[in-house]
Amino acid sequence: ADQPAAPLEVLTLLLALRHRSAVRAALEGRDERTVQPILKWVCAHVVDPRYVSACVEVGMHLIELYAEYAGGSADLADGFRLLRRRVGGEVEKAKAACETGGMVDGLILGAA
Repeated sequence: ADQPAAPLEVLTLLLALRHRSAVRAALEGRDERTVQPILKWVCAHVVDPRYVSACVEVGMHLIELYAEYAGGSADLADGFRLLRRRVGGEVEKAKAACETGGMVDGLILGAA
């Protein structure tokens, strides 16, 4: 039985591909069956700060290469929708963190 690779192993592979400027080439020419596991992995790990950079790069390539096929595949469409929700949620968290940081800076400067 195929066991999914450990997240750190996948990240190591993606970083090696990035180092060789080969991420897009590794993602090209796939069918839905081979795109789905990659899309699911990206959706699962894009919320982890350790993985976000690689996930964003892979996600962007997946969108460029395969989003046009989502209309013909409910699973692919669902995967891209989930990715959008996950990324949107992370953007909102980042905005809130920046706002909180600004408030803390204001309090520190006001107390000085």
